[in-house]
Amino acid sequence: MSVSSFMTLTTASTSSAAYTRLHGELRHALDVIERDFRAGIRVVWMHEGYGSRIVLLIRTAAGDEHVYYYLSGSTLYRWMDGQIQQVAGGLSTVEFALLDASGAVTATLANAKSIDVTLTGSSRVLSKTCDDTVRTRIAMRNGDV
Repeated sequence: MSVSSFMTLTTASTSSAAYTRLHGELRHALDVIERDFRAGIRVVWMHEGYGSRIVLLIRTAAGDEHVYYYLSGSTLYRWMDGQIQQVAGGLSTVEFALLDASGAVTATLANAKSIDVTLTGSSRVLSKTCDDTVRTRIAMRNGDV
């Protein structure tokens, strides 16, 4: 095997590993968000601006609690009960879109029955940038009726 073939294979392997890591982190972030939104009673506040921020009320064994998600720099955080948890790093965008019972986008928090979540991240390996976007639609099962 020539040196150039070896370098090509090494670069491809490194890029593939970086993409796999990035995709895994984005999927993990969606899993964390989905758990909260499935337990969600309602969205309390949402801000679209520098990054997305959203607050929801969830039902737990201890009672109803607020959960905050916010993007700071390239890191998505979750805050609940005084505890801050880093959910994912390397993000370029986080988007939340509220949907009403018919699936139409709504700005009215009281009408939100589900939410579309889109996370986009990137990772730089050598001179290559790996980008990935993951999306999901989550129904808030415990919503106020």
